[in-house]
Amino acid sequence: MKLLDTLRAIPVWNDLVKLPAKVAELEKRLEALERPDNSFDMCPKCKKATYELISSVPHPLFGDVGSKLRTYKCKKCDFSEEIQYDPS
Repeated sequence: MKLLDTLRAIPVWNDLVKLPAKVAELEKRLEALERPDNSFDMCPKCKKATYELISSVPHPLFGDVGSKLRTYKCKKCDFSEEIQYDPS
């Protein structure tokens, strides 16, 4: 037991003991970010990854032959905007 007490007195040892749990947590967070169903982008206002595509409709002026009008909204700060998107 004296060896463990000696190791616990070393600050770096305590950090090393916590590493496996920290690595597991980071792997879990990374996996969640890399999932294909993660459709969130970074919000231009609050800079959080909570910016979501709400709708995509044909442009009111150009109809089906032109661009689309996409509406995005942030789930965190409620910022929203419409962006013209050319699928071609």
